[in-house]
Amino acid sequence: MGADYTEDECILALHIYLRTPRKYITKDNPDIVELSNFLSRMGYGRSPGSVKAKVENFKTLDPYYEGRGLSHGSKTDKKVWDIYAADGFRGIAEAAETARRRIAGGREPESGEELLDGIPGEVRRYEVGVRMNQDIFRARVMNAYGSECCLTGVESPPLLRASHIKPWSACGERAEERIDPRNGLCLNAFHDAAFDRGFFTLDEKLRVELSPYLKEMGSKDTIEKWFRPYEGKKVEPAVRICAPSEEYLEYHRREVFVDTAEKIDRIRYNRR
Repeated sequence: MGADYTEDECILALHIYLRTPRKYITKDNPDIVELSNFLSRMGYGRSPGSVKAKVENFKTLDPYYEGRGLSHGSKTDKKVWDIYAADGFRGIAEAAETARRRIAGGREPESGEELLDGIPGEVRRYEVGVRMNQDIFRARVMNAYGSECCLTGVESPPLLRASHIKPWSACGERAEERIDPRNGLCLNAFHDAAFDRGFFTLDEKLRVELSPYLKEMGSKDTIEKWFRPYEGKKVEPAVRICAPSEEYLEYHRREVFVDTAEKIDRIRYNRR
């Protein structure tokens, strides 16, 4: 057995775990292979299999992992998880960059580092934080629905979106709402856009409810082909504890769903 993972290595592994749907945590995942190669160049000798196992160790600490998790997580894993979970993981992307620099010890330039020249620190931190939150949310929602569209069953990741029920902008600065998988649905790109515009919503029993004004938003053929077959369908996530929250759904039904004639102009003029 190799040496225990350092705190910096655990930070890098956590960064991968948070942004990767568990279905894709494999030895040949490009991020895992890249981290293995980087650590090996730095003299740590971590194989892709070892890195994969370290990434998966965080399952046992993840409240949205439905299962027993793994039993061989380290105290360092828990320490790192607790530090960054305390603020909704907003600092993990920057922490990972810093950890790589510490491990490299000046021996290897960071990829793309030259692109950051002249960008104010506050802007950089904001952009990194927003991107990381989006990555965490996508991974959690993909996990919740088994990386499948909850309406059509489409499984191709490039065609899937993690749709916020309560929109990102409406969450304000509340990071926990923005990355909460109960505030998301896994939808294909077409139905993601339709949900975002209020063409349909979910009722209290998680059944698809179509807008009564749907006929004013698209052709009859489009409605019959792409909406009517899913009317009344119940959304059932693979991970039960990630089922959509009624709090978020109530917001979507009240503020987003097109259930009044007054909301039609918002659609016609592409207004939020």
